[in-house]
Amino acid sequence: MKKREDINYRNNTFFEPEEYIFNTNVFRKGSLSATIDEYFGDLVYCFMEDHCCLALPLRLAERTALELQTLFSGSPFSAEKYDVIDGLLKESVISRNKHIDKIIFY
Repeated sequence: MKKREDINYRNNTFFEPEEYIFNTNVFRKGSLSATIDEYFGDLVYCFMEDHCCLALPLRLAERTALELQTLFSGSPFSAEKYDVIDGLLKESVISRNKHIDKIIFY
């Protein structure tokens, strides 16, 4: 309670958040797939400032895909939609690997 009063009444100066520049080296061709492999290899990346913005959503997507697999039988997408997703991945810097396949193409 004391901390709240200090912030609200005694120390009421507002500080703008600092702009954080994401490490764009991750998005180089071929680099992202290797980074994704690292993210799935160690949970600690979800808690590291430079990596959590990708590692945590990937882990969440993996967990969600596993939950959906247990709830629903069959494929969530038609073959045509899988072809579209595969084409989009080929055009991007993300190349298919076992982790991406586990999330999207299960």
